[in-house]
Order: sequence, then C-alpha cells, then structure tokens
Amino acid sequence: MRRTIATSFLGSIVTVAAVATSFAAPTAPEPGNHQGTPKAGDQEFPADWFWNNGDVQTTKFAALRGKAPPAIEGRDWIGEPQDLSKLKGKVVVVDFWATWCGPCMRALPEMNQLAKDFPNDVVVIGVHDAKRGTEKFAATAKDKGIVYSMCIDEGGKSARAYRVAFWPTIAIIDRAGKLRAIGVIPEYTKRIVEQLIKEEAPAATESKPATPKAPSEATPKAPADAAPKAPADTAPKAPADAAPARPATPPATGTGTSADKPAGSAAILANFVEGGQARANEFGRLATNALPALESPQWMNSEALSLESLKGKVVVLDFWATWCTPCLNSIPKNNDLAKRFGDKVVLIGLCHPRGGENMEKVVKTKGIEYPVCRLENESLIKAYQVNGFPDYFLIDKNGKLRVPDCANGQVEAAITALLAE
Repeated sequence: MRRTIATSFLGSIVTVAAVATSFAAPTAPEPGNHQGTPKAGDQEFPADWFWNNGDVQTTKFAALRGKAPPAIEGRDWIGEPQDLSKLKGKVVVVDFWATWCGPCMRALPEMNQLAKDFPNDVVVIGVHDAKRGTEKFAATAKDKGIVYSMCIDEGGKSARAYRVAFWPTIAIIDRAGKLRAIGVIPEYTKRIVEQLIKEEAPAATESKPATPKAPSEATPKAPADAAPKAPADTAPKAPADAAPARPATPPATGTGTSADKPAGSAAILANFVEGGQARANEFGRLATNALPALESPQWMNSEALSLESLKGKVVVLDFWATWCTPCLNSIPKNNDLAKRFGDKVVLIGLCHPRGGENMEKVVKTKGIEYPVCRLENESLIKAYQVNGFPDYFLIDKNGKLRVPDCANGQVEAAITALLAE
C-alpha cells in the first residue's frame, strides 16, 4: 500500500511513458508515492519541479543522473519500438505509468501534447507497470489517442533499472544521451524539455548504459488502494489524489527459504519484500542489529509503545502521512487487519512529521482504530530506508525485522507466515 502531489499539471510526464509495477507518485503535496514540497531531485533544475520522495530515493536517482540511461526492455509495443541508443540527438521523455494510477492517467494528455508540440526534437516513451493493469493497457492507449510509443515493462526490468518507487516516474534524457532529470512532477516536464531542446548534441561518443542496482519501490513506491507515497499539506497545492503513487504488487523474488537469503539478511522473507531479493539485500544490517526505538511526542489509540515490550507479538510498522491519499485509502484495510488478528499482532501507524499537526484530525475523521504516533523528524524514516508511503515493515515475535518494505497486497500473507513460526 503506498503514495501522492499537487497542481493541475500533476499527472503529466515527459517524453517516455512507462507503465509501473508499484504505486502512484511519491512524497509531494498530496501526490501514493506518494506528497509535500518536492525536494531537489536534480540540482540543475528547481527543487520544486521534483517529487519529494525522501533522501533515500533522491540518492538512488542521483546515481543515474549524468549517465547513459538503462535500456528500455518492453513488450507489446504500441507504436514503433524504441531503442534509446538510437535516439541521440533527440530529447527523450520516459514516463513510467500505469492504468491504475490516477496521477498517471491525468498526465497522459500532457505527454501526448508534448509529443505533438515537438515532433522533430522530442521522443516520448510510455512504460507501463509490469504487474498491474496490463489488461487495460492497449484500450487506454486507444481511448486516449496516444500518438507516442508505449510498451509494457518486460518483467519489471526497466522499472528496477530506473529505480522506480512511485508512479508516475518521469525521466528525461538529453540530446547527448545522458539522463538529466528523473522523478519530475508532470507539470514541469515541458519546462525541462524546452531547456534541453536548446542544447546542441555533442559529437557522437559511445557510452554504456548505466546498470544500477534494482530499485526498492515508494516510495513514490500505485493505485489508491495499493497506497503510494505523498507529501504534507505544506507541499505544493493540489488535489489529494494528485500525487504519484507506488504500485501495489511489485515483483517478488525468492522463496523466503535460507537458500534465497544473502549473508547478513538471512532472516528476511524476501518473497514478501517489494522488489524481492535485491531490495531485501539492502536491509542486512537492520535485520541483524537492534531496531531503532519508536520515539514520538504524541501517541493516539494507545499509550507509548516500545518494540521491546511487544516481543511475543508480530508488529507491523506502517509509515504513512496525512497528505498521502494512498495512505488514507488503506486505513479501512488496516483497521480490518488489526481486528482480525487481535492481540497476536500490533499494527502501529508512524505518521510523517510533515503534516503531523493534522494527525489527530485524520485519526478522528478517518476512524483509525489502531495505535498511531507522530514522528518528530525523519530519523526513523531514514533508518528504515523508507522509499514511499505507505511503507510496511514487519517484525517477528523475537523482535527481529523479517519483512522490510512489504509489498502491497502481501501484508496479510506476511503476517500469517510470521505467526506460523
């Protein structure tokens, strides 16, 4: 379950549109993945042109900028199949999107107009999420009158290579074939494109595509019910559902058996992790060391809780935000999980500090019945390497982190597996 942002252009994305396997946009003003005031995703362009998806995701995107972008591995192309290595001299916009993602759908007309306005200078590519909504892919392209090339992400390979954690995720490549911006808010795509069009393409030189590690997933980290990531009301003004979102059911790899577990994270059940074994490998130290304490100045629906006092129960940590539409949409399901598992499971909602002043109001108006607390800063969010909202982390009865960044739709199954141990 995961994230969201704001303003009318909210859903637009630049040249290449890609369908995602996770949630809707990241942290930004009411954007699943989820959103608040966007942070500087790319230093050469204004910070508020990018989704604020947290320092972890910003760092992952930073590793891609200024390099040759990963290849797009797609299937079922609509329009001419595109090869990034053959598009030098053009500005390319890659739009990772999904039919289940509201912000993505609203951005399609903007992407289409971009392709029409700059037919000789810009190539837009839409990449659709590999896991969800593919059955509506072709019909959506036809109904929307899409004029640019689109494909379905082959096995989620492209989303992982681009470290997509929320939907839509827009990446922009310059005439020289270098990735210059990623995580762009749709409404600012055209501005960046217009700047890059003015640049001259340097003499052709060979450069190998970057091969980054698989992304974690919101952040962003999807349809409202899959909960994407989003920012607080201090973020840019826009409809709550305007933010990007994280996919609900990202690809999972591994079986959760010892054979699948890397050194340092042997206890992690990778088959429930959003992003599978590759993402699970990032939590080796957190899985083997003592977990950070839950420090909060405000608790509701419970006295202050500590992980130490909860040993003997399965604990579900839900990182959420008052400005995140996917988070709010997941509340009924969370209430149901808490009721059905009773005192065997404790679900705790950890509210993002941005917008935290609205936590009490949201708890009352949305009917949250499980314990929630307001985080005073982002230290715990960083410690758990949260990359989208909502983000779920499951701790076993011995107080060990067993399922970090649990995939949307897998929380109940993961709880059941830990209770059976």
